[in-house]
Amino acid sequence: MTKKDYYAILGVKKDASEDEIKKAFRKLARKYHPDVNPGDKNAESRFKDISEAYEVLHDPKARQEYDNRDSFDFGDFFGRKAAGAGGRPGFRGFRQDFTNIDLNDIFGDLFGSGMGRGRGSFHAETMSRKGRDVQHKMWVDFMDAIRGVQTEIALEHEVACDACGGTGMDANGKWETCPQCGGSGRLQMGGGMPMQQQCPRCRGTGKINLAACPACGGTGKRRKTERISIKIPAGVDNGSRVRLAGKGNPGVNGGPPGDLYIEIQLRPHPVFSRKGSDIYCKLPISVTEAALGTRAEVPTIDGAVKMKIPPGTQNGKKFRLAGKGVKPLKGRKKGDLYVEVEVIIPKKVTGRAKKLFEELSTLLPTVR
Repeated sequence: MTKKDYYAILGVKKDASEDEIKKAFRKLARKYHPDVNPGDKNAESRFKDISEAYEVLHDPKARQEYDNRDSFDFGDFFGRKAAGAGGRPGFRGFRQDFTNIDLNDIFGDLFGSGMGRGRGSFHAETMSRKGRDVQHKMWVDFMDAIRGVQTEIALEHEVACDACGGTGMDANGKWETCPQCGGSGRLQMGGGMPMQQQCPRCRGTGKINLAACPACGGTGKRRKTERISIKIPAGVDNGSRVRLAGKGNPGVNGGPPGDLYIEIQLRPHPVFSRKGSDIYCKLPISVTEAALGTRAEVPTIDGAVKMKIPPGTQNGKKFRLAGKGVKPLKGRKKGDLYVEVEVIIPKKVTGRAKKLFEELSTLLPTVR
């Protein structure tokens, strides 16, 4: 059998430690586990591959055999393991017993403490899950983002039905054992994998109530528009996220609600622009001010300040005012203000001004 690149499947180097291999498997298992991706065949196939890779690479003897052979038959390897442990000898083909994988350790933090009792199989019981997180984009004024602001948004989102407490069933109805899962709340997955997933009919409760809640139609959820108070901290920038715990979608089977993440988008400012903690602005000056120099009034986010413009300043020259930028969301040191000089050339020159410019043209060198 062609040798699969188990290191590439887990995304680790060939000299990876056992902890690195376990960490990589945990990360991928959270992402591709069938319970997280119900009905996704690609995720199920990917989960098989990473589980097969981990089964071999976390076992020192199996890993050494894998590294030293040009080809590797996982089914033959698993059959010999089973035979050595009193199992069925000669078993070939992929079989995910996860004999040496402690699923309680691997998936306990993902599915909750009741999910992985015992080694090598999932315990089929009611599973409560946290609700999905909600993402919401919010426009914030430029200066409010710098200084912070307390504001409100009107958010339409799912909440648990008040009438049924999120069960979707009429409180006066009769609860019965779910015929699809036999009351276990879990179903065996296909494809030869001794893995289980939540029963879709009873949603993992093991019970059904044929009388749907009249308020929500059996969904256990309803749409609600809420006014939510949000504190935008000082220093947020484009793409910053503010988390509001428990303001996401309702949980499943009594699980806690998800969280609400507010993604900040800054409204443009007529004078300032921003890059990280630094502020940028343009300062228009006249030809004579550029030539002779001046002290110009410069806008900053904290009010106007005076800045010296030296004689002979060229158009596009940038000046830095240290500490006149933004205090970052994380950190104490404020950024800087960069002032770009914009020399304004008069469109029309008449009268005495024209004569003076003509006289200057004879005194100043011609630039060609």
